[in-house]
Amino acid sequence: MNDRLHQQRTTQRALAFLLAASVYELYNGSRQLVVDHSFGDGYFCHFTDYQPLSSAELKQISQQMQP
Repeated sequence: MNDRLHQQRTTQRALAFLLAASVYELYNGSRQLVVDHSFGDGYFCHFTDYQPLSSAELKQISQQMQP
């Protein structure tokens, strides 16, 4: 595996972990995020309850992921 591909996969995994941690903190464990499988250059994710996110919820998650 070349260095660029390794770096890309490491970054993707780190961001998936950050996303999962942010969701856990926001929902206090009441909703569970599933990082299911890779899809192109990203990951397919869903909640176990399969309920879609509102724009406001997506914004909250995005803000939670910021340093």
